[in-house]
Amino acid sequence: MIKKCFLLFVLNSIFFSLLLAQTDTSSVTWIFDRVDTIGGYVSTPLNELPVIIETSQGKAAYFDGINDGILLHCNPIGTATKFTLEVVFKPDSSDLTGDKGQPRFIHICDSVNNNNRRVTMETRILQDQRWILDTYIKASISMFLTQIDSTKTHTSGEWHHAAIVYSEGVMKQYVDGAEQISGSVTYQPIDSASGKISIGARQDPRYWFKGAIRMIKVSKRALTPTEFSLPTITKVQDVGEYPIINHLLQNYPNPFNPNTNITFIIKKESLVTLKVYNVLGREITTLVNEIKSAGTYAATWNALAFNSGVYFCKMRAGVFSSTLKMVLTK
Repeated sequence: MIKKCFLLFVLNSIFFSLLLAQTDTSSVTWIFDRVDTIGGYVSTPLNELPVIIETSQGKAAYFDGINDGILLHCNPIGTATKFTLEVVFKPDSSDLTGDKGQPRFIHICDSVNNNNRRVTMETRILQDQRWILDTYIKASISMFLTQIDSTKTHTSGEWHHAAIVYSEGVMKQYVDGAEQISGSVTYQPIDSASGKISIGARQDPRYWFKGAIRMIKVSKRALTPTEFSLPTITKVQDVGEYPIINHLLQNYPNPFNPNTNITFIIKKESLVTLKVYNVLGREITTLVNEIKSAGTYAATWNALAFNSGVYFCKMRAGVFSSTLKMVLTK
């Protein structure tokens, strides 16, 4: 009798859990006006956190495409069996070497208990610097769906809205409210307790995103395009969007062997860092790390100890962040 009661209790618990997952139609909206915490969750940097910039859409997080990324120990989709994932973002043009041409800006998975369940969004950067949206749902080793339509391209350097809508075995992909592609896949919820979301890169981390993210919204139901949180799109360059009080000039010579000079301009006294990274986003040397008064400065990198290849120099000064590509040839 006790075993029978316990079994009924377990079955009832499972039933009500599934019923709750199906009837929970709540939503959560994250506005990127700070990066230390997002939605009440403490941010874990994937190498480095992005900087906050002012844009025509309001404050946004700017990712440099080298090693800026955020990891949050939460799964905003939770146990929902239907969901809509929206992102308001501004992808920049990107270097196409290595994995730079396919930056992943959303990655939800449970890497602890079941790494085979995941939801991802990424841009595929084309040779002309336009991009196409790539969305992916994986439920198991044998159940997954990649959605990408190479005929539907979009302009870099402008604000866009991207969305995944999943309901009853169908995933639909949208850009700026227009459906791009749809397909069948069986989604299985990712564990709420151990699931995580990374923003600006994979959780590994790799596939670094370059551009700005203003908002992420997750609704636990299938929204229609008329319900999307579409931004006011402008094709005019946002005034003051990218800090221009400072400037990082292209290194010279470039290509180089083994020395190159890097010039930078500071308009206001700031703590300045100038660091060099390899194509994997790993920091290999620091050229400058000190407070600089207003003026023009130059730093020299001697790369005698390094192999030929592509490297990136990243400058930070206050909220200003800029990167340049350098080519070492031996």
